[in-house]
Amino acid sequence: MKNKFSAYLELTLAMFIAGSSVVVSKLLVQTLPIFLTSELSLITALIVLIPLTFRIKKELPKIDKRTMLMLFFQSTTGVFLFRILLFFGLKFTSASESGLITSTSPAIIGILAFFILKEKLYLNRILGIVFVVFGILLINIYSLFILPSSNVNFIKGTLLVFLAVLCEALFSILSKKNDIQIPPIYRTTIITIFSTLCFIPFALHDLLSFDFTNLNTTIYLSIGYNGVFVSVISYILWFKGIRKVDANNAAVFSGVMPISCILLSSIVLREKILPIHIISLIFILLGIYFSCSNILSGATTRR
Repeated sequence: MKNKFSAYLELTLAMFIAGSSVVVSKLLVQTLPIFLTSELSLITALIVLIPLTFRIKKELPKIDKRTMLMLFFQSTTGVFLFRILLFFGLKFTSASESGLITSTSPAIIGILAFFILKEKLYLNRILGIVFVVFGILLINIYSLFILPSSNVNFIKGTLLVFLAVLCEALFSILSKKNDIQIPPIYRTTIITIFSTLCFIPFALHDLLSFDFTNLNTTIYLSIGYNGVFVSVISYILWFKGIRKVDANNAAVFSGVMPISCILLSSIVLREKILPIHIISLIFILLGIYFSCSNILSGATTRR
């Protein structure tokens, strides 16, 4: 019982931090160039990850070329492309709405698993996908007809954030298809190194035209938070928690992400939370629940 409680606490904190990352990213892209923002956050993460990796160096296995190539693909989809699309999307849409869209990842993974991994789509996942799609449509329809002055930029932002979710889902599918038996910290460090290298030329271009003297303490703290808490601590918490509960139970905690994002968007960014956001959140949470549960799934009777 104690193990389960600690697991639930770790998973809740991991997803709360994941939700906060959207809010912090929104804060950063309002001041810093996108590529420079990502590079500084990743470098901060490496400052923490590399010493942690050396602490477990005796346990580190040798990595062949095929595995290294797969880790590179995971870094380009799950970090490089994900961050570019999310950060550009945040320029056109609010943090709360972006948080709702990014929380749809479990349903998107279910769709990709059906096409790429040939996994069966049980009724629970179909229901989950329907609820998630309906939740996203509600936000877009509201913007299109109720807020006509901003609908073009909003839909552009929504599309970019949704493409970011697709990249994140592809990262998960690649992880599932190619089960890489290396410690999570080591794996995270390698992926972060690859991602840092990918961002270098673009970040240098941003750096040439950016004046750091205009930055305040809040921005520096946000960069540190993105690097340490989002890129390292949330990952460690998630993997510690997931070892103590089954995958379906763990996945349900992804519902914490949109809740934390909406709450923090209101508190930190002073974004107005509309009734349509709450209604969309309810449908998306139902979608996550159905996508991650064994209810109405043949998975409970098959091995």
